[in-house]
Amino acid sequence: MKLKKGPIPLYHQLERIVRKRILSGKISPSEALPTDYQLCKEFGVSRITVRQALKILEDDGLIMREQGRGTFVTDQRPDKFFYEMSGSLEKSFGFREAYKIELTSKKLVKADKQTADDLGIEAGEKVYLIEGVQALSKDEKHFQFLQAYVPKDAGVRIDLGELEHPSFRPTLEKASLETAVQFNQVIFATAATKKIAPVMNLKPGHPLLVNRNIFISTTNKVLGIITRYTPGDIYQIVHKMRFKRLKV
Repeated sequence: MKLKKGPIPLYHQLERIVRKRILSGKISPSEALPTDYQLCKEFGVSRITVRQALKILEDDGLIMREQGRGTFVTDQRPDKFFYEMSGSLEKSFGFREAYKIELTSKKLVKADKQTADDLGIEAGEKVYLIEGVQALSKDEKHFQFLQAYVPKDAGVRIDLGELEHPSFRPTLEKASLETAVQFNQVIFATAATKKIAPVMNLKPGHPLLVNRNIFISTTNKVLGIITRYTPGDIYQIVHKMRFKRLKV
């Protein structure tokens, strides 16, 4: 069964196939998955694609990699739990009040390996890098710096200037002609660089909270990557999480 390129990235196609095999019982708990080489050969994809697909399954707790032994299906009994985040995307980002976003620059760049992996494309492919700022208060004393990596077909439809909505997501959905139903979020700390600091009315070295979000549509298409750089001393993200039983 060879996968074909289309609107759904190859790694998402592969992930769904393997997930179905696991949840249907075709591959039993504790049974080893085919090797990366075998999956590459069966589906006609690269090793990078296989690793991306397996990473999603591993993050969801469906498989487990054992050094020197291989990759195995985990025990998915109904009494096992996982965390599920609920609520709107905006609440998950931790917004209390949101103010205008202004996009200030847009250019075509070659996707580095991390960006390409997140977008489900090959490294070196051209994507749009869009940058802007968002006020964090009515007096516009502090700003949030925004960076977005967007596929070419969608990025060309995004104009610079002030956005209609105090969130970048509606603009991204409109440009992509898709609706985002899921996002993968990475949060970490860093320090303001000489480039970012003046834009945010900060001094270089000021602590920043970095919130990187990968938006995925109803068709499992990656719409784009939005990264927010926020002063770490005036902003916090609060998540409410609930337990949910796995159903197989």
